[in-house]
Amino acid sequence: MSVFRKTAQWAALRLPVAIPVNRLHRTIVRPGARFPTLIKSEQYREWLINAGTQLEFQKPARVEGYFGLSVGIPSTSRGDLDGYLKATLDLLQTHGVIENDRLCQRIIIQKTLDNEMTVTIVSTNAVGKNADTESSVGTLQGGKSKARRRSKASDSDDSSDGGTRESGSTEGNSGKLAASRHRE
Repeated sequence: MSVFRKTAQWAALRLPVAIPVNRLHRTIVRPGARFPTLIKSEQYREWLINAGTQLEFQKPARVEGYFGLSVGIPSTSRGDLDGYLKATLDLLQTHGVIENDRLCQRIIIQKTLDNEMTVTIVSTNAVGKNADTESSVGTLQGGKSKARRRSKASDSDDSSDGGTRESGSTEGNSGKLAASRHRE
């Protein structure tokens, strides 16, 4: 069901809460068959239709290549957090928002106060071929990972000035601690 989509570096969606993985399929035994057959459960088929309709209404862009995923599940949901991922990734792939769910490099999943499931997909190709996943998916955690790495690099480069340099906003308290130790 791939629809033509413009490509982008990220996409954000609000969807109905996914069906946990243990309720996606049911087993049937057909007369004369050697092995039982797995089929999609009625609940899963209904969710695919509802979530697919809601996804298409939002007209998300396509995120090509490797990506990171952030999923917020309502805190009222009782299942294991990881159980909601399979249905979500399969839906995104079926509707062409992602190329293939095996290209996912990082997943952040958490309980939220929202009534719906929130899904954010961020391309990890955006930063460059040699960039590590943590820096390119840092936006999923509030964009702090680049600042942390710069802080660590600048802390090690500051050894020549005796640690007296004052801390910037990206360095946290480590620079202030070093400056206070030097004064003592």
